[in-house]
Amino acid sequence: MSPLLKSFLKRLLLIVIPIVALYFYAQMAFEANSRREHRTDAGLGIAFLATGLLLVLFLVFLVDIIKKIRIKKYNIVKIDAVLLLILSTPIAYIICQITKRNCFCTSIIKIGDALF
Repeated sequence: MSPLLKSFLKRLLLIVIPIVALYFYAQMAFEANSRREHRTDAGLGIAFLATGLLLVLFLVFLVDIIKKIRIKKYNIVKIDAVLLLILSTPIAYIICQITKRNCFCTSIIKIGDALF
C-alpha cells in the first residue's frame, strides 16, 4: 500500500470513527428519551456534541496542516486541505442554524436545506 493512500485512510478513519460513535450514541439517547414520560430536548444536545466534535476535528487537521507544511510534505497537506473543506461545511451549516441568518448564512442554509 502506498504511503499516501495509507495516510489518507488513517485520516479518514480519524473522521469516521467519532462520527459513527456519535451516531450510535444519538440513537441510544433518542430511544431512551422516547421512553420517558417527560421528554427532554436530546436533539439539541446531540447537535452541540456534533458541532464540538467537528470543531475539534477541524482544529486537529489545521494543526496537522501546519506541521506538515513545516516539514514540507505537501501531498499530505493536500489531503488535509480537502478534509478541512469537507469538515468546514457542516460546521458552518450548524453554526448558521444556531445563530441568526445573515447574508452569508442564508446562502449556506439554502444549500444545506437542498442537500439534507
